[in-house]
Amino acid sequence: MKRGKSKSLKLIEFLKIFLIIYGCFIMLMPVLEWSQDVVSVGGWFETSLSLEVLKTLSISQRLTGWFVETIGSALFGIVLTFLYMLLELIRQGEPFSKNSISLFEKISRFYLFSIIYEPISETVLSFITTLHLPVGQRTLTIGFGTDNINSILLATCLYLIVFLIKQAHQISEEQRAVI
Repeated sequence: MKRGKSKSLKLIEFLKIFLIIYGCFIMLMPVLEWSQDVVSVGGWFETSLSLEVLKTLSISQRLTGWFVETIGSALFGIVLTFLYMLLELIRQGEPFSKNSISLFEKISRFYLFSIIYEPISETVLSFITTLHLPVGQRTLTIGFGTDNINSILLATCLYLIVFLIKQAHQISEEQRAVI
């Protein structure tokens, strides 16, 4: 039994390290995307913004686009931070404590926010990247598809699971108080 526990602790430690690295990468992506003509990234990552379009944008358009994209990255970064904190509580043997349940709830809420924010940011970014073009060539892209719906359903299911865990914890606490 002790051996299985050490394997799970190693997995938790690996996941925590992965979350730190991935979180840094997520927060760095908007900077790299909006400055790829200044910072030579050598084509080692794929961006939604082509280099030709980026070169035609003013500094204010770039900063606005970077800000809009950074909000989405920050929302997901918050999810990763709460997940890191949750893994630490699980490592300490408190997977269903009040603090853990609160973190579960925050993770599901911010994950849902980040999913809802994604199509909004894509719409704003389509406007920002074509604002400098003459009238008639500007575009406003509104995209909402099955990927967005699937993600929202997944986040809603996660939120429902958290709600059920929270209710079970309250019932457990009430029963403990009665005895």
